[in-house]
Amino acid sequence: MAISGPGYLRGRAEDEVTAAVARALGRSLALRAQPGAKFVVGSDQSEVSEALKVAFAEGLLQRPLDVVDLGVVAAPLVAHAQRRVDAIGAVFAGGAKLSKGHSALAWRFADQMPTPEELFAASAAQGDCAAEPEEGGGLAACSGRSTAAEGRKPRALDVSFDYVAHLQWLFVDAINSAVDVVVAAEQPEWTRIARRYLQAVFPLGLFTAVERESSRAGRSIASGRSLTAELADGVYRHRADMGLVLGEHLDRLEIVDDRGVPLSPDESAWLLMSSYGGELRGETVVLDDRLSTPLDEAVASWGGRAVRHCGDPNLMPETMRRSGALIGFDLEGRVFFRGLNGESDAMLAACRLIAFVGKQISSLGSILADCPPMPASPEVLLPLPEKASAADLFACIERQWPSPSNVSISSDWGLVVKTPSARVRLQPSHYNEAISIRFEAARHEEMILLAERLCRAVPAELADALVARTAAIF
Repeated sequence: MAISGPGYLRGRAEDEVTAAVARALGRSLALRAQPGAKFVVGSDQSEVSEALKVAFAEGLLQRPLDVVDLGVVAAPLVAHAQRRVDAIGAVFAGGAKLSKGHSALAWRFADQMPTPEELFAASAAQGDCAAEPEEGGGLAACSGRSTAAEGRKPRALDVSFDYVAHLQWLFVDAINSAVDVVVAAEQPEWTRIARRYLQAVFPLGLFTAVERESSRAGRSIASGRSLTAELADGVYRHRADMGLVLGEHLDRLEIVDDRGVPLSPDESAWLLMSSYGGELRGETVVLDDRLSTPLDEAVASWGGRAVRHCGDPNLMPETMRRSGALIGFDLEGRVFFRGLNGESDAMLAACRLIAFVGKQISSLGSILADCPPMPASPEVLLPLPEKASAADLFACIERQWPSPSNVSISSDWGLVVKTPSARVRLQPSHYNEAISIRFEAARHEEMILLAERLCRAVPAELADALVARTAAIF
């Protein structure tokens, strides 16, 4: 079943996220724009993504719009191009984050992220039959419509040089940072590109690339996101200052310290906040609600204010803009910046970290010694059976959960179960057809008890899988 939300659609490339659907979405989005408005479109390396991008551009060009094709790019470069060319909209097609045979589309329009259903409803209201939601969640496109205005094609633009030049300008004061970094990208094709970008910004640094055979090796459905053993070994072997894993589209960041120890998302957030230090005074920091609660206290210790984002992770930029936050973090490793209009950029986060470490006398491990304990479990990803919904799962847990007076259950985008000294948060995964689960408690035994209760509360067909996954982390 295709999964849709604010500014995105993902599902099977064969029959759910097809070229026809992409074309219909493009036409529906174009109806919101004034004639002559500018859009930028880009895709990752897969042929399916390229086809989706082309089809989306064809839909946009059904109206007299200026469409700029960025080619094969990392996700942050699409947002960068949107700002640089003053485009009203941006579109990115990619499938590397998803299961084999699945694809995804993401879009922005004037700082808004309309859902596919909103786009098609507006299109139908204007008498356009480009597409309508099918019963069961699929999307079907009308046939017989021309694919693009005759003779009109997108303009091509290579934005990579401008993107790197922008990073060089931001970190010109750190140009002499002689930091030894091991770099890996979860999508192998991006590893050498990321290394070249970083080397251009920090010419005195030593950047070693770790080649990887599989673009999906860094994320396990059983135990959540993890750094590869190759990266940790590379840091230890090279005696490097740190290791960096950049997400499939260079939009997520994971960190390994100088001892070869992977940092949790909470520790990574704390470390990047440390690079601001006193700059956080009077500022707001947005935190994914799955992140450990001691981060709120850390923000306060620097004189800032923490705001929790409890909804769809795709709406983090909206929370950033609404709160005026300086920086934000989610559990997946995305880092959001006010200077980027609330959008995320893992390359920018990596550059900031390199510049920060390059100015320190102490090693990264020594800096992390000041990080407060983060009493949260690794993320557990529980796959949902086909045709099952997160809402049904949450309703079942609410019915089955033992509810003494000291336990409260609340539902928002996800479901949170709290006791006086522990909590577990469940919500749909941003990248998989699964439920993201994370436990937090002051004592390890309390986490185990909470996990056992959760295993008894889920439907029988999910209980064994959840038992196996929680056993792997506890």
